[in-house]
Amino acid sequence: MKGPIIVADDFGLCEKHDAIIIDLMYDKKINAVSVLVHGELNENRIKELKLNKNKISVGLHLNLTTPLPKIVKTFSIKRLIISNLFRFTHNNEIKHNLSTQIESFKNIFGEFPDFIDGHQHIHMFQGILTNLLTLLDNETLPPKFWIRTSASQYFIGFLNEYHNSGVKSLIINVLSWVARKRIIKKSLITNRDFTGFFNLKAETRKFKCQYKMMLKNLHSNQLVMVHPGSSDSKVELPGHSNKLRSLEAKILKESTVNLID
Repeated sequence: MKGPIIVADDFGLCEKHDAIIIDLMYDKKINAVSVLVHGELNENRIKELKLNKNKISVGLHLNLTTPLPKIVKTFSIKRLIISNLFRFTHNNEIKHNLSTQIESFKNIFGEFPDFIDGHQHIHMFQGILTNLLTLLDNETLPPKFWIRTSASQYFIGFLNEYHNSGVKSLIINVLSWVARKRIIKKSLITNRDFTGFFNLKAETRKFKCQYKMMLKNLHSNQLVMVHPGSSDSKVELPGHSNKLRSLEAKILKESTVNLID
């Protein structure tokens, strides 16, 4: 897969966040959108993405941890981590949930997602990845279908991610290194490099500088995770400040990034 790819996560979370993402899409600041099928999607925003499928990739943002309007059951992230480390105790529930979300995406967009990733990187947990890969074995995948992995390719990148977000990035990088090998072994495509980890609770003194540096150092085969949105939205996820979403959107908007169609 050719890069850089800048993926805006959480599309479908709310109308105001989505409007910002669509605006950045038209400004060529992002070239991929990851969709929460349990969110507040409406026909107009779905239509915007469909009309621009020749310019952007539209993927499925698997969610097992965050309550949203159309989700029946969620799991705590701690429970998923413990289950992953020891023994997966709710395998059938996980598999059913993943399958339902894939089918929902196909019903909404009329086709299989261009890529799949996970909210809070849950698809990098080995038990969840096993279920996902099993489901994909029974699907007719698009020729360039890919799965996002959340690991830096180079040690310097890993150090930067750790500096920006702490232990969280360390855990996810380790899980993702293992996941990347499994995905490649299945002859599926994944990104070679990844960046985008930040502390999303509140703006730090160095956030703007770190974020701008990330955008300045984009390179081929790199996938960049971003979370642009609106500070005016009434929908705010725990541990993820809408003020920070708005700041991300502003930095992206004002950046020199110009992603070719």
